[in-house]
Amino acid sequence: REMPRKAAGSAEPLRRGLRGKQTEIEAAIATRDVAELRRLALSEFGLLNSRLRQQAWPILLNADHLVDPNFKEHVGLHRETNQVQLDINRSFFRYPAGISSDERGGLRAELTAVVDAVLCSDDQLFYYQGYHELAGVLLLVSHSQAQAAALLGQLSACHLRDYMEKSLAGVLAHLDVILPLISCTDSELYAHLHRSQVPAHFALSWVLTWFAHDLDDLALISRLFDVCMSGHPLMPVYLAAAVVRQRRREVLNTACEYSAQHKLLGTLPPSLNFESVIVMACEMREQYPPDSAIAHSLIPRPSRRLLANSKAFPMYNGFVDALAQGHVWDRRPMKSANWGDVALMVTSYAAGATLWVLSVLYSRQISEMLFR
Repeated sequence: REMPRKAAGSAEPLRRGLRGKQTEIEAAIATRDVAELRRLALSEFGLLNSRLRQQAWPILLNADHLVDPNFKEHVGLHRETNQVQLDINRSFFRYPAGISSDERGGLRAELTAVVDAVLCSDDQLFYYQGYHELAGVLLLVSHSQAQAAALLGQLSACHLRDYMEKSLAGVLAHLDVILPLISCTDSELYAHLHRSQVPAHFALSWVLTWFAHDLDDLALISRLFDVCMSGHPLMPVYLAAAVVRQRRREVLNTACEYSAQHKLLGTLPPSLNFESVIVMACEMREQYPPDSAIAHSLIPRPSRRLLANSKAFPMYNGFVDALAQGHVWDRRPMKSANWGDVALMVTSYAAGATLWVLSVLYSRQISEMLFR
């Protein structure tokens, strides 16, 4: 049983509250009430445990009709087959705890099939390092390869779509929203970070893997997946901004200098209260919704252009509309972006966005460095 941590004196009231919430979740699952499931996923302690998530996540993602017991029949080679295998060979060391070498090998084989199935299903999806870690959480919670593949397919076509392009330009544009969000809510904190000239690359793995790369607690990671799965594709960005705001005192007490700030923010302290982070992220999402957040004047103009042409955002809007009307979501592949136009746009603003351009040019090196 995954029991949220609270003070000992509040254990019995907490249990009663959790039993009540479990009943609410089960009722929402039984009636396929997506709006209620989202509300419950975002509220304190989320969807509570893996048993409930196994039933709720496919409803939240409109994926239960896509679970195919014969999905392995469609698995084959793809352009990133070797890289996927190299990355998965390094997985499942931190969680789940207490598994044997043979069990770890079995999980890796299962995860390989899940990731390969999704990448083979759509040649417009480009693998990125860290994708397998996110997929691994889906597999561990689902206890079903077929369900994990269905969930991953839906997320890849919608929430993760901007990350799955030929370069990391999409995710770097998402990261460029973090500091402007902080500027809207804490001008002193923003000014300190701005003077240090630290870009938001410290949050790259948080956003790409929904914190699966940076945390060791599967229950906590699953809690964050509840939030990201129930929200807009920018929800990981709101969470990242909230993490920085939660560490306000540490940031302000650290030298206003790039390397010191990057070192501080590059790690997540065990004492971080993620329930408070989630509350803060949801408040920012309400106060500064995605449409206004991506238009913020502090976001470099090339990133604003990329965000305005996001593939994920219209896919998400269509996804939400379909669910609201009780329809099956159509996630047919969209036309690939014209990357020549993107390159021209970036070049035209190179003088004001040098660091951003360098980050794009060396995006794979950045990714490999952070995901070693």
